Amino acid sequence: MLSTIADRVVAIGDARGHGAGVIWDDGLVVTNHHVVPGPAASLTTARGDQAIGQVVARDRRRDLALLAVPWVGFAGIEVGPAPQVGEMVLAMGHPLGHAYHTSMGIVSAIESGLLHADLKLAPGNSGGPVIDALGRLVGIAAMVRYPGVGLAVPASVASEFVNRYVRSGAVAA
Repeated sequence: MLSTIADRVVAIGDARGHGAGVIWDDGLVVTNHHVVPGPAASLTTARGDQAIGQVVARDRRRDLALLAVPWVGFAGIEVGPAPQVGEMVLAMGHPLGHAYHTSMGIVSAIESGLLHADLKLAPGNSGGPVIDALGRLVGIAAMVRYPGVGLAVPASVASEFVNRYVRSGAVAA
């Protein structure tokens, strides 16, 4: 399962740092707004494909960004239902330069529009997936609230964000 998830996670790097992103659909990657502060960023897939992704949409308040990339033939990640408090989740990203590092935690709260879990997140996890036990996306890792508690934007919020821009015609599906 983790290798399948890794195929849907990209490394994102620009002059200001590194993070992760999730392949949402052919040509679209979702990450955090703070991971891509400029208009474009360098992306690399698990199999080594590289491209420059252009930021086509942002939601600063929810810390989300949508990038258009020239890749085709990539399967998007499956979005799962909202997790329940007590449910196990996994986060994958590139913390501190460790590619595709995975940590496991338990959902401790869902409050203030964010998913809280005892995930070990570090710089580089931002923008990466938080997945349930079946490998479905339940959140986009966003930040460390305090040591031992990571916060994620719920997948439903990310899905609504992407759908809004696809429906508006700002980006192609």
